[in-house]
Amino acid sequence: MFNLTLAQGQTLYAHSWYVTDSNLNPITEYKKHEVRSIASLTKLVTVMVALDDGRADPILVEDAMVRSSNSAAIQLCKKYSQGYRACIVALNKKVQSLGATKTVIVEPSGLDNKNKSTAADVARLVRAASYYPAIVDASHRRTIQRGRSIFKNTNPTVDKNTVVSKTGWTFASGGCIAVMYNHRIYVILGSRDTHTRVSDLLVLRTRYNRPAIESGLYNDSVPEDLLTNLWGP
Repeated sequence: MFNLTLAQGQTLYAHSWYVTDSNLNPITEYKKHEVRSIASLTKLVTVMVALDDGRADPILVEDAMVRSSNSAAIQLCKKYSQGYRACIVALNKKVQSLGATKTVIVEPSGLDNKNKSTAADVARLVRAASYYPAIVDASHRRTIQRGRSIFKNTNPTVDKNTVVSKTGWTFASGGCIAVMYNHRIYVILGSRDTHTRVSDLLVLRTRYNRPAIESGLYNDSVPEDLLTNLWGP
C-alpha cells in the first residue's frame, strides 16, 4: 500500500498533491504533474461551463457540487445551449483556456476513467471556480434539502472559510479532493479511499495553513527532511 510519511509522523496516502496560495504560487507538492483519473473533480469544469452558458439550473449546480450527483452533471451538459456534444467540446476548451494543458475530459460527471488531469492543473481549475458565486455558495454548504431528503456535502470539512470544494472517487482515481479555504488551495489525487482523502487534506491543511511570509514554505517540492518513508507495507 502506498503511503508517504512526513517527518512529524503524519501519514499521507495520496499519490500526488499540491498546495498553493490563491495566486497559484506553490507552497508544497508531490508529483503535481502526474496525470491521473480525477473522477468527480470533473464536475468543477462542468459547472463552470454550464454557468458560462447562462442556462444552468441552480438546483443541478447545487446537486453536482454538494452531493456530487452524476445525473445532475450529465443534465447540465444535456441542457447546454448547443447540445451535449458541444458541451464536451466546451469542457475541453475551458480547461485549455485556463492553462490546464494536461487535462482531458470525455464526459461531464467523472464516471469515465479517461477524464484525467494533474494536481497542478486541478489547482488552476479551483482558482477559476472561485470566481463563480454559484460555486462558492454551494461549496460551503454542509447540507442541501430535496423534498424530505437531506444530503450532506461529500466534503465533511467544509466551513465558512470554504471558497471552493469538490470531491471525487472511483476505483481508478482513488480518493480525490480539491478545496480552497480563504487563500489556500489544496489538491489531493489518488488517495487510498474516501476517508483517507479527508485525512490527507487535514494533514496538509494543518501543516501549511500559515501565511507563507510567516512559514517560509514557498517551495515547489517536498523538502527531503519531510520524507521518511515513501513506501509503506
